[in-house]
Amino acid sequence: MKFHAVGFVAVFCVMACLRVQGAPTTQPASLDAKPVLQAYAHRVEDEIGELMQRRSDSTGNPALLLDVQIDLRVIADALLTRAISNSAGPDLAACAYLRARELCAVAGEAPQRLANATLTSDQLGSIKQLHERTFAIPASGSEEQMDQMSREFGSLLLKVLGPLPAGMTDLPAMRPSVAGASESIAPRTRSLDELIAAAHRVAVGADLKRALIALADETSAAASDSARQAGSGPPDRPLLYSIEITESLQRGGLVDSQEREKTEAQLTRAILLFLDVRTRAAGKSRIEDLLNYRRMLQRVQAMHLSSELRDRLIPAFTWIRQHPDDDGPEAMDDVEAYVRLCYSYDSRDRAVLPGPQKRAVDVLEKRFARQRQTFLTDAAALGESDNPADDLDYDLSELRRTSDAIALIEQIPAEMKSLAPYRSRLAGGLERRAVAAGAVLGSDAEGPGVESARRFLSDLRSMSRLANQLAHATLPADIEQLYANGHLSDFNRLRGDLLSALATEASTRELTAPQRAQLDAALELGDALNEAVIIEGLKQQQALDRWVDWDVSPDAIGILLGSYRDATADAVRAFGQRDGRPFKAWEAEHARTAVLRELLDSVAVKADACQRLPSGWAGKVAKLLTPMGEQPFGLERYASLVLSDVGSSATPSSVILSEISERGSAVSPLPPG
Repeated sequence: MKFHAVGFVAVFCVMACLRVQGAPTTQPASLDAKPVLQAYAHRVEDEIGELMQRRSDSTGNPALLLDVQIDLRVIADALLTRAISNSAGPDLAACAYLRARELCAVAGEAPQRLANATLTSDQLGSIKQLHERTFAIPASGSEEQMDQMSREFGSLLLKVLGPLPAGMTDLPAMRPSVAGASESIAPRTRSLDELIAAAHRVAVGADLKRALIALADETSAAASDSARQAGSGPPDRPLLYSIEITESLQRGGLVDSQEREKTEAQLTRAILLFLDVRTRAAGKSRIEDLLNYRRMLQRVQAMHLSSELRDRLIPAFTWIRQHPDDDGPEAMDDVEAYVRLCYSYDSRDRAVLPGPQKRAVDVLEKRFARQRQTFLTDAAALGESDNPADDLDYDLSELRRTSDAIALIEQIPAEMKSLAPYRSRLAGGLERRAVAAGAVLGSDAEGPGVESARRFLSDLRSMSRLANQLAHATLPADIEQLYANGHLSDFNRLRGDLLSALATEASTRELTAPQRAQLDAALELGDALNEAVIIEGLKQQQALDRWVDWDVSPDAIGILLGSYRDATADAVRAFGQRDGRPFKAWEAEHARTAVLRELLDSVAVKADACQRLPSGWAGKVAKLLTPMGEQPFGLERYASLVLSDVGSSATPSSVILSEISERGSAVSPLPPG
C-alpha cells in the first residue's frame, strides 16, 4: 500500500490531537523501604543459621572459614536491622542495602580464597579482629558513618584475603569515572597518618599552616580515645575537609591572590573555632561552608579552561562564590553550559559547503564570536547587573540559537545525500528551498522569513534522521519479537512511504502541523526501538556487577518494562492506521517509564568503563573501601534498593516505577560539572 502526504494527514490527525492532550498524571505512591530491607535481612539471617549449623560440626581451618562467613553476614544483618529500626531515609537505606550485599559477596569469596591456604599470623590476627568487631559494630546513622565502618572492615578483609593479585598495587574507586567524582578511593579513604602528613606538607600561609597542624594533633589525640569509636562521626572529618579545601586552592590559579588570601583566612578562623570546644559547632559549620567552595573549584577545574578564558571568568567565579543562596548556582550552571557549547562549536567538523551556504555560515560565525564576547563581558560584570542570572540566560540562549542555525546549514549537504533514495522528480525543489533557507538564516535580519527558514531546515533535519534510521533498521531477533512482535518489516516500509511523501511535499511548500506529527511519531518509535537494543543488552554487560552503586538484576528490569514492551509492539503494529489509540497508549507508557529508561541508558554507556575495574575478591573488597556519602550516582543506588523488590506481591511494579520517577526528578545520576 503506497501512501501520500495528504493521505497520511487523515491517518495522523487523531494522533496529533491526542498528543496535544497529554497523558494523565497521578500522584506517585510512597514506597516504604522497610519491607525491602526486612526481606533481605531475613535471607541473610537464614544463611547465618545454616552456616551456624555447619559450624557446630567443624574444626580447624574449615571452622575458621565458616566463622569468617558468619561474621560478615552478622555485620550485614546489623546494617539492615539498624536501618529498619531507625527508619532510615532513602539514601541511607540504599547504602545499607548495598553494603550488606557487598559484605555477603565477600563472604562468598572467602572459602575459595582461603580453603587450601596456610594462614599467616597476620591473617589469623585480622580474622580475630574481625570477629571481635562483630560484638561492637560502629554506629552507622549516616552514609558517612557507614563509609567509615565499611572502610574499617574492608581494610581488615584486605589483610585476611590478601595479598592483592599480581600486578595490582592499589585499589580504585569501584565506579565509572565522571567529572566531579573521585577517580580513586583516595582522598576520602586517606588514612589519618596521610592526613597528618598532608597538614605538614601543604604550602600555605603561616597562620593556616599552624592551624592545620594543631587540627592534625587534635585529631590524632581524639582518634586514640577509645570512646570516640562510638561517637557521632569519623574523628578525622574536619581535618579531611580542611586538607581538601587547602589542596583545591593549591591546584589552582582558579582564584586571584587576593581571593586566595581571603579564603585561607576564613579557613584559619574556622579551624580555630573548631579547636575550641566552646565554639566547635560554629567552626564545623564554617569548614563545611568552605567545602562547598571546594566543590565549586572542582567544577571549575573540570571545565579545563585555557589561562586566558580562566582569567576572564575569575570575576564571575568570585561573584558566584559570594552569592551561594540566590543567583550564584544558576550563574555557575550558565558558565558551565557556555564552556560546553563553545567547546562543541570549536571542535565540530566543518563541512565543505557550496558558495551560498559558506557565505551564510561566515555571517553566523561572526555573530557567534560577538555573542561569545558579550557573554564574557556580562559574566565579568555580574555584580553590576540588576538581573545577573537573567543576563547570562539570555546571552546563552542567543549563542545556542546561532550555533543551531550554523548546524542547520552545515548539515544540508549530508541531509540531501541521505534523502536521495526518497526524493522524487521534484528533488530539485527541495535543494533550491534548502539553499534559499540557508541564505535567509545567514542574513542579519529577523522576522517571519527567518523563522520559516528555520522551520524548513529543521524539517529537513528530521527527514534526514528518519532516512538514517531506515538505513539501519534491523534488530536482533529477540528484541524484534519483544518490541515489534513480527511487524518490523511493515513498520519500516510504511515509514519509507511516509518519508517519500513528505520529501515531495517539502519540495514545494512548508509541512503542516499534522505532517510534522507524522514525522515525529515515526522518529519516536524508531528511537524507542534503537534504545531497546541498548537497554536489553544490559543483561550481557557482566562488568556492571563491579560498580559499587549499581546492583540490579536483568529480571527486575524485564518485569518493569513488560507493559512498555507490549505498548511499543502495539504502536509499531498500528503505525499508519487510522486508530490513534495504540500510539496514545504507547506515549503514556513511554512517559511513565522515562526516568527508568534514561537511567538504564546512562548505566549502559558506563559498561566499558566498568571493564577496567578489578573483578573477583579484590573488586568486592574495593567496593567496601569505596565511599558512597557525598558521591554521585545517588539515583543508581536508590534504584538498586527499590528494584530488588520487583515482583513482590506487596509492592506493585507501578508503585516502584512511580517512586523511581519521583526520585529521579530530585536526584541527578551525574553531578554537575
